[in-house]
Amino acid sequence: MKVGEFVNLQQILAYNKVHKVEARSLPTGGVQLGIHVKNHIEWATTREGVFDILNKLEGGN
Repeated sequence: MKVGEFVNLQQILAYNKVHKVEARSLPTGGVQLGIHVKNHIEWATTREGVFDILNKLEGGN
């Protein structure tokens, strides 16, 4: 994902009270967003991946 999309998603996550969020740059120029889940970090490179992680946090499959 691009940096602008990461910032947008970070704002959405903060609004939903998900504050333990990290970012790391990729060699391709994109950004991965990491969300702390229990004892590890789940990393996503797409918007859909971020929402999949959020679904797991809420107890979904």
